Amino acid sequence: MRTFRIIAGLVLDLLLFGLLVPGLTLLAGKKLDVAFFASRHLDHPLFTLAGVGLVGAGALWLLWAAWLLVTEGRGFLTELFGFRISPVPTLLVTRGPFAVHRHPLCVGYLIALAGLSLIAGSPGSLFVMTPGWFLLTPLYLRLFEEPGLKQRFGADYLLYAVRVPLFFPAGRRRIPVAFRNLQGDRLRFSVNVVGVSFAILLICFQLSVLKGTSNQITTYIDHIGADIWVLQQGVDDFIATSTLPRPALQELKKLEGVDRAVGILAVYTLLKINQVKSRVYIIGYDTGSGDGGPWKLGRTLPQLKNSRDLKDNKILLDQDLARRHRLEPGDRLALFGQTFTVAGFTLETTSIGSQYAFLSREAFGRLLPGGEFFFTHLLVWKSKGVSDGTLIRRIEAALPLTGLTRAQLADNMREFLGTFMLPLLLVGVLMGFLVGSITIGITLYTSILERFKEYGTMKALGATDRYLYGLLLRQALISLTVGTLIGLALSILANRIINQWVPGMTARLDGALVVQTLAAGLAMALFSTALPMWRLRRLDPMEAFRA
Repeated sequence: MRTFRIIAGLVLDLLLFGLLVPGLTLLAGKKLDVAFFASRHLDHPLFTLAGVGLVGAGALWLLWAAWLLVTEGRGFLTELFGFRISPVPTLLVTRGPFAVHRHPLCVGYLIALAGLSLIAGSPGSLFVMTPGWFLLTPLYLRLFEEPGLKQRFGADYLLYAVRVPLFFPAGRRRIPVAFRNLQGDRLRFSVNVVGVSFAILLICFQLSVLKGTSNQITTYIDHIGADIWVLQQGVDDFIATSTLPRPALQELKKLEGVDRAVGILAVYTLLKINQVKSRVYIIGYDTGSGDGGPWKLGRTLPQLKNSRDLKDNKILLDQDLARRHRLEPGDRLALFGQTFTVAGFTLETTSIGSQYAFLSREAFGRLLPGGEFFFTHLLVWKSKGVSDGTLIRRIEAALPLTGLTRAQLADNMREFLGTFMLPLLLVGVLMGFLVGSITIGITLYTSILERFKEYGTMKALGATDRYLYGLLLRQALISLTVGTLIGLALSILANRIINQWVPGMTARLDGALVVQTLAAGLAMALFSTALPMWRLRRLDPMEAFRA
């Protein structure tokens, strides 16, 4: 039985710490690299050399400590969350690495993990994931490892703990009151962390959807890049119907300050494809220049190299739209009574609740009644040295049309569509903030009620309100730190699921949003301590002793 437990512990260590933790660290780090550090890959040979050195140093420190545990401690390593898998050491080891800190195996492992992140060249792994492990590990040790060691070795371990720091040398002479209060009720602490994680997930996810939605509303306008959009008088957005006579394009090209101009046909409609209805922007663009067409292609037929190769009997569909209707390149699609071949898929062409489809301007013109005589929008690229305002004044003076800058049209679109979506998302952010604040606040308040005499004793011994507030704030920040790391990881996962599997919806998480989420979390910690601190300020030590 002992041999089986030793083998089981070794296998578990290999799977958990040899494969799972490094794999998750590097995978999450790569996701963070794409989101925040894409242009800062650590690919210099010196980084690789430093990484090899850290892996070697960490491994030697870990193996030395493991050897002492086996030979002098008469036990093995695997004990997780209070469950003893391998036979644990029966003798206290205090020399070698154990004379520097009480848990050298964890320190050595994390140093090696930092080296692995350097070798992989991943800033996300090195600057986010590895520091996260360094912060979480001491918390885990205090909550799970330390109580078992104190119970097993008694006074010997208490004396050893006075001499040798837990993890970081700075913690040698400090009494971790905040940690001990949380450790006193692990179930409440776990519930608190779950609540905070949910709140951070809700805040971060809603903010990322808010930003993704805001960008998604104007995805076509932003990517096309035209400086000026010319529309029918009285029309100021991309959804309303606009009809412009085709000769207006030639007149527009003659104006001073116009570098080039192109006309497109754009219609927002409800299509029934394979018995499923979808809202689609259909764009007829100039295949000669490619202006107004898709900017990024996915899978296509072999003969389609770029958007200028699209023929009259072909159509390009947004990838999410095609996936929803189970269409592949080469499939046939009925559109307004005519049949088209799906030439391929476009990427980044999803708007709120709808997707884009692209045809040649000539093919789309034949589908629309009178389509050969009008455009819906004229796109203008200005010459160098000409301001937007000057060119718009020239256009509106020469033609009975309305000119808008790209920014003006984008703002109008956000105002039109954002009126329905953005308030709902902002409510979600507020709800997440309240959930997190109330969760932390209730936990701290109940902790005070349960430790009424302890806090009364501390005040009787001279503890100031400032000291007690710092104690409460540290407890809140500990819960917040653990919950934030879990919540951000869940947010990244949720964003990936949304972007891949929910058509018409986009979530975008970047560095600014992470900072906003962290700021909201810090505000939660400060806000949640208000009620508990008010109770402590009113606490009379004599009242506590009488209770």
